[in-house]
Amino acid sequence: MKNINLKFTQTATATETDNVFYIVKIGPNSKNITLLDPDNQVLVDTNFDGAFDGNDDQSVQISASEIRFKINPTFTSGTA
Repeated sequence: MKNINLKFTQTATATETDNVFYIVKIGPNSKNITLLDPDNQVLVDTNFDGAFDGNDDQSVQISASEIRFKINPTFTSGTA
């Protein structure tokens, strides 16, 4: 088995589009991927109901075979 790391980089225009979200999925569904978001840069739809939830200023770590997320429009950083 081989570990793969992906890095998504936020652009200045990423927060301007509210209806855009991303899906990261792995197969077979017995495998998991892990999203680490220590800076609250993304909102995650944990139960696939279309509601993207913040992490209330806590570090997010979620593992699943499919993760749906979008850029947090209130996130501000000069390094993102």
